[in-house]
Amino acid sequence: MGDLNEEQKAALGIVAGKASLLSRLVDDIITLQYTREQIQLRPVALAEVGRTALRAAQVSAAQAQIALRDEIAGDLPPVLGMSRGWSRCSTIC
Repeated sequence: MGDLNEEQKAALGIVAGKASLLSRLVDDIITLQYTREQIQLRPVALAEVGRTALRAAQVSAAQAQIALRDEIAGDLPPVLGMSRGWSRCSTIC
């Protein structure tokens, strides 16, 4: 298929990340359906969740000639959510 350019690499990275998130979501749904475990809520870094969502949308936005910018405050308080699957932060997934 040949070498990928930077935009293709970025898009492929986003697709891989989304596929991983969907896989974990399906696993969580199955677990919730077949077990009676309690969900442990923990503090979630909301600013990092927002930045991750922004990065995920940037390729599509660029293709539509829309510029996205990060104006997310760094001092947002944490919120309660499930902490799984994100690098340094936690998120609801």
